[in-house]
Amino acid sequence: MRLSSKQVDVIKSEARRQFGPEARVILFGSRTDDQARLLFLLETAAREGRHLTTTTRRLFSKPIDIEWVRALESEPDESERLVSLLLVSAACRIPSEMA
Repeated sequence: MRLSSKQVDVIKSEARRQFGPEARVILFGSRTDDQARLLFLLETAAREGRHLTTTTRRLFSKPIDIEWVRALESEPDESERLVSLLLVSAACRIPSEMA
């Protein structure tokens, strides 16, 4: 499916409305250069990894291991932190470079 200029403009303006004026939109089509697409995806994954590492360090005082996971039921604060991290992770899948 090919997007019209109007559709592209709507997508871009909505992204800026949702994510701010600095947001960028990159639309990939079936004719996109595979190397450019792969490079973009690798950069996005690296950015997400850095962000999640930083967020994890800020949210959790103890390392995340099997004992920590088992204790989640009895530690609501840790459970809420985990939910926060998961939400951040989901949000990172729409990177600011793309939005």
